[in-house]
Amino acid sequence: MTVTGSSFTNNTSGTGGGINSDVGPAVISGTTFYANSASDKGGGVLNGSGVLSLVDSTFAINSAGNRGGGLYAAGAVSVDRSMFLLNSSTSHQGGGILVYDALTATNTTLVSNFASNDTGGAINNWGRLIANSLTLDGNSATAGGNIFNNNSYGTSQLRNTIVANAAGGGNCFGTIMSQGNNLDSGNTCGFAGTGDIVNTDPKLGSLQDNGGWTLTEALAADSPAIDRGGGCPAVDQRGVARPQGAGCDIGAYESVPPPTATATPTLTSTRTPTATSTATPTNTQTPTPTATGTATATSTATATSTPSPTPSPVSTVVPETGGSLTFTASTTTTVSFPDGAVSQPVTLTYSLGDAANAGASFRAVGSSFVITAVDAGGNAVTQFNRSFTITVSYSDADVVGTDESTLKIYFWNTTTSAWDEVPTVVDAANNTLTATLDHLTRFALLGQPSVRKLFLPAVLRAYVPAW
Repeated sequence: MTVTGSSFTNNTSGTGGGINSDVGPAVISGTTFYANSASDKGGGVLNGSGVLSLVDSTFAINSAGNRGGGLYAAGAVSVDRSMFLLNSSTSHQGGGILVYDALTATNTTLVSNFASNDTGGAINNWGRLIANSLTLDGNSATAGGNIFNNNSYGTSQLRNTIVANAAGGGNCFGTIMSQGNNLDSGNTCGFAGTGDIVNTDPKLGSLQDNGGWTLTEALAADSPAIDRGGGCPAVDQRGVARPQGAGCDIGAYESVPPPTATATPTLTSTRTPTATSTATPTNTQTPTPTATGTATATSTATATSTPSPTPSPVSTVVPETGGSLTFTASTTTTVSFPDGAVSQPVTLTYSLGDAANAGASFRAVGSSFVITAVDAGGNAVTQFNRSFTITVSYSDADVVGTDESTLKIYFWNTTTSAWDEVPTVVDAANNTLTATLDHLTRFALLGQPSVRKLFLPAVLRAYVPAW
């Protein structure tokens, strides 16, 4: 059985409320299990004797009357780049996951799952658990709020994992074997391996859309988990390459350092003996793109605020003969002016701005950027004799979770307080966007999400299960 890009919502059953995969093998990817329930086992998914692979999937608010509110693993299961939130078992074990056979879990976040009257709020292990780069935060149970290991039957091995802020039952219960570089906000997991950290707040952000297919908890800039990992996978839960710093980060999220601006101003004379006609500037109209999938987006993305640009200006002088400015941050932007675009030399300045807030229908790639020009007298120049081009180069990691075919350059419309689309040539093979403009303002790269995510309130830390 193969399930891709699907949603299972409000289904009920005795076992396997969303899916009952009894024999396998089965592969489930890019799929959401929401508010499903089972009177016995496996509120979201029950895996029987077969092998199940779960990738890029979300389990939220599923419940089981007995065991395994989100996932019941009686057969071998691998979970990668997935998220478990607010799943519950109401009478027995494993609010998020119950393991009877074997579970290999990588790059996965489990938040606020709970076992109301028993053990293992996030994970209850009776088999073999091998975990690498998980973030377990705020889960609850009578014992083992984040992880419970049944010492009579189970073995739990953790590497590069954050176990933090259990809302009940302590972070861990039972024997947990450390493979190194784990972080316990308390000291109930018995971590004593190489690089282990105990009694330390990991400084996690709220669960939200930080890119990728599933929601994650970002690390604060001063998190002790940054660069302290070891044995990490090649990418994090979002698909961002590891490491981004001196070392990889502990947990499911890899923090990306603030971009370091490097300017490469280049003055290129394009003067030729042949006279060049002056094109009449035209205003860029706002076409209406059609979104793929189930949602329809317009080219005007509603923003909630107008962020101020980050002070990172880089400048160069553009003479009448033309010139260009290249700026590299998370993406590389080149602004090129042809011969005759300006009647007198102007100082062109590129400033890196904040991430563009474009609402749930769009995703920002990198930060916004502001381009300004002034003449020798310090007067702003916003219109030009000839159109100029902006070319933006990006990496595959920049567009994880974004439908690359929908990427466009947008400009900030100060009249409507919204992002307006600029006609853009997308070269997905070479990862470039090119647009021709006749005015300077604030710009951003926006595209539509490649998969519909489950957006839930960010105030999850305040959630306390009622039992």
